Amino acid sequence: MYFSDTSNLSMNSAKKQIFSILNHIEEVIIVSMFALMVIIIFVQVIMRKAGNSLSWSEELGKFLFVWISWMGISLGQREGEHIKITMLTDRLSAWPRSSTSFPISS
Repeated sequence: MYFSDTSNLSMNSAKKQIFSILNHIEEVIIVSMFALMVIIIFVQVIMRKAGNSLSWSEELGKFLFVWISWMGISLGQREGEHIKITMLTDRLSAWPRSSTSFPISS
């Protein structure tokens, strides 16, 4: 069964819209987890100074930090914001540079 070009285009735009929504949700989750981690660590510091430490706060802070890092990898890859060492590729001419950009960014 063959699909027309218009149905294929609408499918692609629907897919892009779904991915856009999911990407936005991921960004909101990362920011929320970061805010929660900062609040928990801040409360832990205050409670420790008051003499009544929260035993679970350090573990939850570590857990949130790990998840923020893993989700941030996804976000950084999608936005092209990861650190790249381009010392060698900057010295290449245009054609070799463009042919090496695909494996580096993949």
